[in-house]
Parts: sequence; structure tokens; C-alpha cells
Amino acid sequence: MYATPIDMLFFGAAELAELAAPEDRLVTGELLRLTLEAGDRSAYAPEAIAAADAASARLSEVLARAGKRIDSYLAPRYPLPLAPALIAGSDLVAACMDIARFMLMEDAATSTVKDRYDRALAWLRDLSTGKASLGELDTGVATPAGRPVIAGGKSAIDWDTF
Repeated sequence: MYATPIDMLFFGAAELAELAAPEDRLVTGELLRLTLEAGDRSAYAPEAIAAADAASARLSEVLARAGKRIDSYLAPRYPLPLAPALIAGSDLVAACMDIARFMLMEDAATSTVKDRYDRALAWLRDLSTGKASLGELDTGVATPAGRPVIAGGKSAIDWDTF
């Protein structure tokens, strides 16, 4: 994963709670923050804690989907998975968060959220074609765009009749 649910707190705990549990008002921003940071939730009802756990799981699932979308852009140029140092030195965490936030909002995405999503995808397209870089550590990892596919030679065994 390029970003974690805790990273998503960047957008604010209240917004994140609303996005991760849109129909469950038991999940407040504070409860979700405590859930993500493994804080003390003893003051909350078991139903609220269960709802916050479900919201946390939803965040993880959406971030995983966003990571797969990122991988689809990076795979033609980079061997995956990327090294953690390369991820940390790039804008991949922010791009993953913007993609995940857009996915959470679905059809209700604001123009700002949609613009951030579009910019993230444009940057990923530029990465895939070599027009952009992951930062100073990128040079040792990147392979030329359209990396060649090496196929094996003809087998000495006739597998069709085997």
C-alpha cells in the first residue's frame, strides 16, 4: 500500500469518518482517529466501536484499490513492488490519498477532489511514459518505457502430446 488509513487523517478526521461510514452516525471523527491510531476507545459503546472498525476496514480496502490503480500505471516502467524509500521520497502517498478520497466520495466528489484525482492520474501517466520521475532515488529503479518482454524459446518437450 502506498498510503495508510492514518495518512488519510490529513483530510481531517470528521471528513474521513463521514466518507468511510456515510450512513453510520455512530462513527465520529474522534472515534475514527482513535481507531486508526489504536487509541483508548473505552468511552464508546460497543456498536460505535464495531462501526469504527468497519470504517477502518473500508479505508484499508479503498486504499488497496487505489494502490492497484497506481500499480497499473507504474508496472510498464518499474519493477513492483517499489522500495519503501522510493515511495517515501515521492508524491505517491499523496497521489494514493487523492485517488482513495475520490473513490470514497464516488458520485458526490467536489470539483476540488475531482481536480486532485485528475492531477494524480495525469502525474501517473507521466511517470509511466518517463516524462516524470519519482524523485532523486528514481534513477536506479526506472526501466525504459515499454520495457521488453523476454519470452522463452521453444521447449524440447512436446507438451501437447504429453
